[in-house]
Amino acid sequence: MPPRRLRICSLLLSLAAATAFARAGDLPFASSRIDEIIQRDLRQHKLVPNPPASDLQFIRRVYLDVIGRIPTAEELTKFQADRRKERRAKLIDELLASPGHESHMFNWLGD
Repeated sequence: MPPRRLRICSLLLSLAAATAFARAGDLPFASSRIDEIIQRDLRQHKLVPNPPASDLQFIRRVYLDVIGRIPTAEELTKFQADRRKERRAKLIDELLASPGHESHMFNWLGD
């Protein structure tokens, strides 16, 4: 197996183990453990992470990934008006619970 693939497989296995062994219902613990694994891998390979995505980049990416389309102007305006610290996480939760996600997954898995 090429070194890059081996490194990616190792990282994915570490992430899977971190989430599998996380205490039930302890999302902050699991999240911090995953962050530690990623940071360790970045340091080990002398990589610099990209800066966080802007709100416009984030909303476009999350809509495309989760429900398979770009956000409408109304959805974008609603997101930009939301000033909660956890607005990104809330948007992801909303999209995952939406009929659009179900439809997108049905189409994706059906291909």
